[in-house]
Amino acid sequence: MITKTKSKSKSKIYLTLPSLLEMSDEEFEKFSMRASPYQFEREPDGTIVMMEPTVSYGGYLNSTLSGELYNWNRRLKHGYLFDSSTGFKLADGSIRSPDASFVLKEKWEALTEKEKKSYSPMYPDFVVELMSPSNDLEEMQDKMQMYMSNGCRLAWLIDQENEKVFVYHSPFSFDVIEGFNKIISGEEVLPEFELDLSILRG
Repeated sequence: MITKTKSKSKSKIYLTLPSLLEMSDEEFEKFSMRASPYQFEREPDGTIVMMEPTVSYGGYLNSTLSGELYNWNRRLKHGYLFDSSTGFKLADGSIRSPDASFVLKEKWEALTEKEKKSYSPMYPDFVVELMSPSNDLEEMQDKMQMYMSNGCRLAWLIDQENEKVFVYHSPFSFDVIEGFNKIISGEEVLPEFELDLSILRG
């Protein structure tokens, strides 16, 4: 029987059965595919995090944001965009799937074909996570710190319900933008990209 440990978030379950903790990357990939539609991430110690499928409204927000990023990158061809089902293997050994992410062109093209077709061993240059009502803020902030500690250069945690955006430039430093009547910039990581937050009001 699978050992289950509830996280602070109502939408996540931590799986800690020893045989799961010892899985290789290839075994974890096969396990994740068999367990669809659930999505999985892996902690540095091997603990598997099982997340429920995204609710409809969350999917709408995610696709809206991804569409804005796609239009920007189609014009500049600055790099590669990835959706919420993409897993990256980070330097700390964890496997994470941000809601949306971006990787510079030269970094992606430096990977081997085998690396591109697995959990690519690299950090995204930019990530965004969209909070759902069931997410715990402290837990999500820890996750953003983890992205930054592994080399990410810019990260956004978007709290749509409270109209806040936490903008991370380092693991323990972030700015809080309040109100969706503002426009935020992708800075030097996403040059010329601007997001009008009002489109996330639904």
